[in-house]
Amino acid sequence: MAFYHSDSDDDLIMYKEMKALDELEYGKWLEWEASFQKVMVCLGLSVALDEEKPNEPTQDTSPDEKAKYQKWMKCDEMIIFYMRGKLSKDICLTMDYDDRVDNAKQRLDALEQLVRRNERRYSMDTFQELMDMRYEGEGEVGRHLDLVHALVQKLRAADLVLPLHFVKKLAFKSLPSEFVPFMCANSAEELEWRELRRRCVDFEMVLMKFRERESRCDQQGENGAKKRRLVQCYRCGKYGHIARNCWDAST
Repeated sequence: MAFYHSDSDDDLIMYKEMKALDELEYGKWLEWEASFQKVMVCLGLSVALDEEKPNEPTQDTSPDEKAKYQKWMKCDEMIIFYMRGKLSKDICLTMDYDDRVDNAKQRLDALEQLVRRNERRYSMDTFQELMDMRYEGEGEVGRHLDLVHALVQKLRAADLVLPLHFVKKLAFKSLPSEFVPFMCANSAEELEWRELRRRCVDFEMVLMKFRERESRCDQQGENGAKKRRLVQCYRCGKYGHIARNCWDAST
């Protein structure tokens, strides 16, 4: 009986290219956990994560139930094997010392608790970082707001849940003075987070186009002044005007 399948080597390649989790940071763990679950589904092993462990077979157990038990045990064993290959040595050692961990699903749950415990240790630093955030870049306000959201998620993992309206006001506070017209025209309390982010990105694009147009006009003005300085009047011999506009010739 085949306990896992792969139509090609693509699934194993996906596993090999998957990044290992080397620190207990909530954002990295979320990304790692989603990738790992996806690979386990592709390899046909997810039954040990989705279903509870079957009862151990007895003499009265049917062949189908025995096969189901054997499949679950094999999948569980393979998941733990793959999991160890994508966790740092320190994280693996920490989990190995946890006597409450008995199977792959419990290992994943224990890993999540490790991450949350770690985030609780640094929750005050994370909160201060969120309060101090300021956007000073150009063309990346969307990325800035994603970083704000990531810090909020880290605090949530540490059981510090901030009200959404407070988060949105913090986001507004972190924007530069150029965004004042945007903040006057939009209410932080009325906008959903995704809509707020989208409008900020759109407004910044308008700002960038305006700056570009201003720069082009300034450049054209400078070029025009240069050209005028190079023009010579044949009447008075001075530079900067033509004969028909010559003040000396008209006086």
